[in-house]
Amino acid sequence: MNISYNWIKSKLNNFNPSIKELNHCFNSLGFEVESIKNYTDNKNLLIAKIISFEKVENSNHLNFCILEDLNKNRYEVICGANNLKKDYFVYYAPVGATIYNGLILSSKVLKGITSEGMICSLEEIGVNKEFLNESEKEGIIIIDPSNIDLDKDNNENIKLLGLDDVIFDISITFNREECYAIDNLLIEIAFFFNTSLKTREINKYNKLFVKHNIKKELFDFLNIYLLKNNNNNKIDFKDYFWAKQYKTPNLNAFNFYDFLKIKNRIEYGLNVITIPEPDLESIKFNIDSKNNYLLIENKNNKYIYNGEKDFEADLKENKNILHLQISNTA
Repeated sequence: MNISYNWIKSKLNNFNPSIKELNHCFNSLGFEVESIKNYTDNKNLLIAKIISFEKVENSNHLNFCILEDLNKNRYEVICGANNLKKDYFVYYAPVGATIYNGLILSSKVLKGITSEGMICSLEEIGVNKEFLNESEKEGIIIIDPSNIDLDKDNNENIKLLGLDDVIFDISITFNREECYAIDNLLIEIAFFFNTSLKTREINKYNKLFVKHNIKKELFDFLNIYLLKNNNNNKIDFKDYFWAKQYKTPNLNAFNFYDFLKIKNRIEYGLNVITIPEPDLESIKFNIDSKNNYLLIENKNNKYIYNGEKDFEADLKENKNILHLQISNTA
């Protein structure tokens, strides 16, 4: 199981151990560290804006791109990705930079044009290929301008985007399955370092309103929330990058509802289902003890949850969303 150093640090008070000390902590607690991925192995990467791009003559897929870094320096790069966007930002490895696999970038001549370095994909900066969806495998990293702080320098923006992180791949034994919810693992780490968990932060994407609580042997607990759907439901790049450290190929770029499900499962070990429902007052909840499932009904639809897998109805824009957060019994 992967776990982020920065994520742990953000959840615990007065927590600033070295990588070596945290590695020792995991092993002492009985969680063998199988590997450590340090994204700072990417050296001298730049955050750069795509100023323009155009097709290279006599090529079906290559583009000639002009990039501009945060200091207004410009670079010319040939790129074969199909998801270039003008005025969006990218991770750019200029000549002399080193990417995660140890490759040192140089200038090359392609189709008679000199290309200075490379625009990076998630895989090229170190994200496991098996964790990516098809578009992420074929494209470069595209960063929304809203995630860039133009008042900060390149290194500070690298940190804001999460590329200063270290990922521990640890082994969870069968007798410690509760720690697959990394929120439970935090308690162990806090005890080891004689510190405490920070107070729970208010969900920064949306305020959650508890609507019902249902207790039944089928579930440890079931909380039902109303999420107000609006145009502000965007994922920060740093959170998206955090989610890509896990096997999340179904996380479609910055989809808020995909991210919400993944975040709950990773942090708390909870299954999540989402159902479109503009009129919450019309919903009825019934537990069928004979068939062992939860029946959710409104005027027009019925949804069944049996505790075994997620269910997601089609989400509609400009509707309120009924969000069910469910934890199964062991």
